[in-house]
Amino acid sequence: YILDVLRGFARGYSTYEALTAHTLRRGGIDGLRALHEYLEALFARCWIAHRVCHRGVRIISVVPVTGDYPLTVRAIGKQRAMLSRFAFLRRDGAEVILESPMAHARAVLHDPRVLTLLWQRTDVRTKRVPSDLPIGIRRSIANLLWSGGFLTAWDSAAGLGTDEAPPLIGCGI
Repeated sequence: YILDVLRGFARGYSTYEALTAHTLRRGGIDGLRALHEYLEALFARCWIAHRVCHRGVRIISVVPVTGDYPLTVRAIGKQRAMLSRFAFLRRDGAEVILESPMAHARAVLHDPRVLTLLWQRTDVRTKRVPSDLPIGIRRSIANLLWSGGFLTAWDSAAGLGTDEAPPLIGCGI
């Protein structure tokens, strides 16, 4: 059954929840445990990625580059977060890549609207610019960037991002 589940995954289960629910129905708890072992191995080898799509169009993909990339996307919640000062954009062929030496992944920006969302995350005090992306998609992108290590928590007492405090402050370029 696990091969059937992985084939379904390759065909494009819409969410992690749908994949795990299907596995639980087919193989119970043991099946779910096996699925997670396989998924962790696939993530560790960078063979699968997290992706946000809107109306069937890719918006952003986050591809693991370290073995400790989280299997599930962590929600940013109410945490105020900003783009890490270590994050940088580059071009690779026709793709725009977001990377950071502090991240566990690299992000491929498929949609230019993600750049606006990144711009707004350069300072938590920046006024938000309207976006035609639904709020749920914007939240999914923020959660993915948070999980991947591209965003840093905002320390309101210090008035800066946590990656701008010692010992990381001396690590600038």
